[in-house]
Amino acid sequence: MSSWECKWCWRSPVWSLLPAAALGNLRAEYVRSIEPARALAAEALNLENQVSNLVNAAYGLTPEEVALMWQTAPPRMPIPGPATHEREPIGVEASWASE
Repeated sequence: MSSWECKWCWRSPVWSLLPAAALGNLRAEYVRSIEPARALAAEALNLENQVSNLVNAAYGLTPEEVALMWQTAPPRMPIPGPATHEREPIGVEASWASE
């Protein structure tokens, strides 16, 4: 065990050390903070997709050209591509979407 690891960290979950009231407060803060952040993130992604579609339309790209663009896109695109060529966003954990 390295010097930075505490001795109990791997033996018991951190939440078992918190009193019930603290866990309740933690859950309430989670709902108050994370749920609205998820809604805002979904709205931002929707707006980014709309802008992407508008740019594609402004350039007069055909669906085949858009598909080719997404097939050859770099792996670190800030937004996922269309459903047929969707990529996992970098740095975003998939677990938050399923909770």
